Order: sequence, then structure tokens, then C-alpha cells
Amino acid sequence: MPSSSDMYDTMHSRKSGTGTSEVDEDPWAAEIDDKVNLFNKNLVEFFDAYVPCEAASRAARPWDDPATPFETVPTTGEETKMYPEIIKGLDSIVRKFKPARRPRFAVGSKRSVRFPYSAWEYEHNYTLPDILMSFPAEADEGWQLKWRRIAMAIEVKPTRGEDPIGVYGVKYSNEATGVLTQIAKSARNLMLTHGMLYVYIIGIYCDTARIYRFDHAACVVSRAFNYKNDPSPLHELLWRFCHHREHDRGRANAPLVRMVLGADPSLQPVTEEEVELADEKCAEAGKDRLTEDEKQACRWTTVIRYNKDGSEAGATRYLLYRLRFMNPRLFSRSTAVWDAFEEGTWEPRVIKEAWRQLARDREDALYDRLRHAFDPQNRPWWANIADYVFLHRNDEDKPTLPDGGFKLDDQGCPIRSEDFDELEAEAKLDAAASELYGLPSVTFSDDLGAREAAKLLSKQSDSPLEVSDDAIDALASGVDHPPAYDVYHRTICGWLRDANKANYNERSHMRVVMKTTGRPLCEFRSTRELVEALRDVVIGHRQLFQQGIIHRDISEGNVMIYDGWIHVFVGFLLDLDYAFDWKTALKHAGYEQIDENAWKQAVKEYNKNLPHRTRPAPPEKEIPLLLCKKEDGKDLGNEAEREAWKMRMRMKEQTGTLLYMAIEILCSYVAHDIRHDLESVFWLLLCMVLRHTRHTCYPAYQLYIFIFGASTEYESAMHKRGFLTESMEWEVEGNKPLTTLIRKYKHLCCCNIPSDDEAIPLTYESVLDLFDEALADVSWPENDRALPFKIPGDSNDSSAGSQEGWSKTRTRESETSTDGVEGGDPWRLDLDKSEGDSSS
Repeated sequence: MPSSSDMYDTMHSRKSGTGTSEVDEDPWAAEIDDKVNLFNKNLVEFFDAYVPCEAASRAARPWDDPATPFETVPTTGEETKMYPEIIKGLDSIVRKFKPARRPRFAVGSKRSVRFPYSAWEYEHNYTLPDILMSFPAEADEGWQLKWRRIAMAIEVKPTRGEDPIGVYGVKYSNEATGVLTQIAKSARNLMLTHGMLYVYIIGIYCDTARIYRFDHAACVVSRAFNYKNDPSPLHELLWRFCHHREHDRGRANAPLVRMVLGADPSLQPVTEEEVELADEKCAEAGKDRLTEDEKQACRWTTVIRYNKDGSEAGATRYLLYRLRFMNPRLFSRSTAVWDAFEEGTWEPRVIKEAWRQLARDREDALYDRLRHAFDPQNRPWWANIADYVFLHRNDEDKPTLPDGGFKLDDQGCPIRSEDFDELEAEAKLDAAASELYGLPSVTFSDDLGAREAAKLLSKQSDSPLEVSDDAIDALASGVDHPPAYDVYHRTICGWLRDANKANYNERSHMRVVMKTTGRPLCEFRSTRELVEALRDVVIGHRQLFQQGIIHRDISEGNVMIYDGWIHVFVGFLLDLDYAFDWKTALKHAGYEQIDENAWKQAVKEYNKNLPHRTRPAPPEKEIPLLLCKKEDGKDLGNEAEREAWKMRMRMKEQTGTLLYMAIEILCSYVAHDIRHDLESVFWLLLCMVLRHTRHTCYPAYQLYIFIFGASTEYESAMHKRGFLTESMEWEVEGNKPLTTLIRKYKHLCCCNIPSDDEAIPLTYESVLDLFDEALADVSWPENDRALPFKIPGDSNDSSAGSQEGWSKTRTRESETSTDGVEGGDPWRLDLDKSEGDSSS
């Protein structure tokens, strides 16, 4: 079962990170821990599973003697002296590739290769890969200085003993962790830069080599092989990598086009003319012009729409021109949010990419539910009225329900009368009551990985119709072999960690197209706008809850300020990756009544019956799953469906983003409820204020570091609790409304934490009352836009391979062994010489 590591899995907003540096390598040690696994079978099986191709290279290898290409590589002496000879050998084995498919190689350790996105560069130290490989047909002489031109990295160590992989897997030593960290950083940068689905890194250790395949779930490593005696595995890898083909733009009926192995076929390059046009459209829309870095990052993405039978219904292209949010972690959701223009109309859109764990709810399905619920044809008349009355309860002329409220019929439905006509007409004109408010308008969402798995399952079952989610997810947990997908919008490297837990470890590629565009919360133009945005987010959260969804990850990356022409709301809440579907949970648990009262009762019963409340529980205390089947409830579904649901419930136990998580969720096993998300709104508000306003805290960043600099759940909870229980002696300079709001909100959050007495939970009413009161104050300052924030100190240290801070001290594994495939080159087919070289 996954740990709470996903709570660190958050997007970092553009130019506004926590200020944490990668000089401290502990985060990387934790990142790769248990995620790098040896595929302990021969190289033929490794290539078959992890280096897919239409066919292996059919021509003779480009050498008469396999020992020739790398014979001059020294096996003793300095590492740097190996580089030119390895490059000479690599050039030799690709020399028969046609020019259009031939890569170039260069030394990378002499010049730093900066983090691929300059807006986040100060948070991530640069890397120094030993040898770099270009994309095929690269002509730019300075290609090795930019990740955008780099297709693969090769890390070199002069001795076999520095191979981080032993006979049975990863060696547990500081040295091995340091080597793997270097490799993992290069893999991370390649995937982030190019939007790759998976990437390859080559590790060379004296006279042996290994192939590493990374995706967003884990890394799989081949057995070691002696590349000096037989370089055929290297030639085969590079041939497959450079000669891969996919259907153009990812469309099933489109012709095959050349692209490198691991590339996302739905992404395409842009022309200089298209980039300049996007820049002009930004200027016309009043947006910032594109920087040179942004121009280089521009790309097209093709969104394919499907009919119910899985056939294509059409496609739309979007030009991605500005990266707004990014999660820079390697093994994670890898969320990226882009500003985009729709091809043809040039209307602004927001495109979100993410990799969900298979056991989590599908975000596209939750958005479909929201769209359906707020369709005017589906939304009940009384729901509009109830929301309208609730949202305007603090108005001077507040609306009221006639005759004390709704009268119900025998089925429990409100009875309509003429008394409601005028109120209903007013409610229909109020966007906050009748439309999605504080939430994005999603025009399209799709789970590319689930769709790809469905295609594979249909092929296996000879059934072109839709297949069940359970059957699709079962593909990821094959005992004998990882699934052989067509494009790999689903990961397969997590399978090796534990085939029976692949639903926890593997991930699926999600894509969401939003009509609602915005800017990061940290770019507020006034503190009043900041508060208005968070007020609207609370309203949006309430709408989600009414449809059976608790967000459970209120964080900076998941809140944006609306940036459209017509301002209906100021801020909106996005990203349902970690959302909890409580209505479906109640149904699976056997509850007859599925409503908010039933949810409240279920949470109360669960929390009351916890055998151990405080994290962590001793081994003898088994913490039950939230909303498992009630003993007296209905038996819903078969055993496989029940097990799949239990798996989803395990994924719901503790999640979120550490900086903003509620104290009780950090330190107890209670069910995640509304009040915890409302507390997260407070921590988000406080974080923005401490980062981006002038306040009287001294030193200015000290309180921020104290509250938000914690690296563990326990530390975060203790520091937050300390802030809530102590008096607040500081204030926001010249901003009484904001200072008062923080102090009163702080008091409500303190009461929200259970102690010896009963807690007073945060509610939508109590929090919105605070926001309404603050926004009614006429003394808000004007034009107090967000100030830039950066913690003092150099966070750009160049020691990419530094090993300080690591603490693993297990016994070292046995020294490296080589693969030893019998029969020589396992891929070579003895073809007639007249067939010529097929390396084209």
C-alpha cells in the first residue's frame, strides 16, 4: 500500500516555490527509494518487455568484430578519460543509421545543463550528465547545452564497484544512492522537457553497462552486460529508440510517422510562424508576451474525441504556449497546467496533464458528473433557490424562503408553488446559485491510459464494446508480464515492484481541457482579489460536496484567479486527482439513504470506533478502512468489485499537500471531511500573505519557514498547532481587513482541532461569514499586488551528486554480474547481404 508520500506531490506555481533547494539530497533519496528495480531476466526478455518496437533491427551489426567499437575505452584511470572513447564507440555503432535517424553524442560534464524551465530554475540545481545524446538529425552545434535538444543521457563510472545495482537489486549505500540520484535527475529533466511518456538512461561502469527505463511510476533496470565485448544491446537500444514509429498525432487511422521511442504521439512541434502568432494573440488578449524560454517550450497537443463504441469522433489541436504549474517530481502525478490556444478559433484554453494512480478515482468521470449536475435540464428548481438563499444570507436585503421553507411530498421532494416563482427567477440570474461557480468549465476530459488499456483488453477478449474498470485495471497486475500497450499512456515500470499491487504503483495519463482560464494565486493584483478568490473557492468546494465530492487537496497549485473577459467569479478550484466520491462510497458500503446526513453519520461512527486515533498506530492495532461494507448492508457487486473498492478506500486514507494539510489529518486516522479542507484554505491564505505581502514579522521569512518548512507530517502538525495556539503579534502593514480576517480565521481553526472538549468544526457558513465580513470593509488598500518571494540564500548549488544528508547504512550487495546471454547477439537475424542495411 502506498505511503503518504503523495502528500508531498504538489504542483509548484510559476516563480513561487517554497524556496527549498536540492542541495539537501534527502528528498531525492526518498524519491528513488524502492522505485528502482532490477529486471532479473536476460536481455532479450528485458527488451521484449521494456523496449517495444515493430521489429528488431534486421541488418547485420555495423562491425566485423564486436570488440572493435569500444576497444579503446580505458578500464583504469580517470573517469573523464573514458568519455571521448565511449563517444567514439557510440558514433561507430550508429554510423550506418541514415542521416535523418542518426543522433549525435557529446560530453556533458564540462558545462552545466540548466533546469529546462527557467521560471523554476532557482528551485532545482543544475545537472552535469557525463555524456549526452541528441535527437536524430540534430544540426545545432550548441545542442548539448539545452535539455530541449537532448534525447538521452549516459552516466559513466570508472569501476564496476560503482554500479549502484547488485545481484538482487539496488545496493543500500550512500554511493549507490548518489549514482542513482544523478541518473534520476537526468530522467526527470528529459520527461519534463519533452512531455515524454518514458525515457531511457544508460549507465556505464568500467566495462559493463545497464539500461534504465523510467516512467512516472518507477524505474526498471536491465542486468549488466559487457559492452566492450559485445555492444549489440547498446546498438539495439539506439536503433529502436531512433527508428520508432507511431500514428501521426496519436490518431488510430493516421499514417505512421517517425519519432523517438517514448515520445507522446499526441504532442507535435510548432513552427516559428506559429510561435509568433501565439505571441501576437497573447498581446491582443492583454497577456504577457512570450519569453524566449516560453517560445522554445511551445508545442501542439492533439485532443481526440471518441464515440461510445471507442471509435474516433474527431480531434482538436491546442497550442501550448505557457507553463503555469508544474510538479517537478519524477515519480508522481507529474501535473502540468498549460495556457493554450485552440487551433483555428484561437480561443484561450487551459490544458492540464496528470498521471493518476490506477486505484484513484478517474478525474474525467468526476468532471462529467459536475457537468451533468449543473446542466439546466438536470438541475432541480429548488436547488437553485436553496443555494441563492444560502449565498445571500448576509446581504442587507437577504432573500428568505416563503412560509418558512420547502414543504415535501410523500417522496421527500419539495413541492412547488407560486410563492417560489419570483425567487426562482432571481436565482436563475445568479451564477453562484445556478451555474458552476468557483469551479472550471471543463470542455473535455479523458483518461488516455484507461482508453489505451480498454483497447488492449478488447483485442484480448475480441470485444469492441466498453469493458469494466476492474477488467481494465487488472491489465496492470499481470503476474507473468507487464501489459504490452500500444503507446504507453499507462506506466509499466511499477509492476516490477509488486505485480499484485500494480494498481497502487502504476499510473494512467489524464488530460483535461478547461475553458476557464486563470493565473496563479501568487499573482494576485491586490490582497482583496486574493481574499475574493479564496471566498469563491469555498463556494466551489461547497458545490463539489453537494454533488458527492470532497476535494481533499486544497493547495496553491489547485487554486487559480480567473483571468477571462467576463468576471463571474474571481477564484476557482481545480484538480480532482485526490477527490473523494463519498456518495459512491456510501452506496458501496450498503447505505440505503445517500445524502449529506448519511455521510455525517458515517463519519461520526467511523471516527468514534477507531481502535487507535493518533498516527502512527502500533502494529497490533489494525485501522479499518473508511466505509467498508456494513455488516447489515446490501452486498453490492462480486468479490472482485468489492476488493477493487477496498483498494480505492485504502488510497483515501491520508492525502493532500503537506504545506496546507489540516492538523488532524496529519496526526490522526479520522476521516477526511469538509472541515479539514476549510482549514487548508486558511493555511493557503496564510502562506500567500507571509510570502507575498508586507507584514511586520521579523525576519520577514522566519514565520513562513517555521510553519511551512516542515518536512514530516508530525513536524508540520506541531508547528501549525503552535501557531494557532499562540497570540498573533504581527499584522499585514496598512491592511486592517486582511489582518482581522487572519486572526478570526486562526481562532476558528484552533477551535476546529479536537482537545479534551468537543471541537467546533469549521463549516461553510462560519468560513464564508468571515470572508463576507472582511470584504464588506471599505478600507482595503488598492494595488497592493503580490510581492516576489524568495528565501535568502543560494539555492542553486551545483553539487548534483552530493551525498550529504543520506543515512542508509545497510550491508552492500554483491558486486555486479553480467548478463551472459548465450549464443552471441540475441537479436541478430542472418539475412542475405543483398537485403542491405535496414537501419533507416
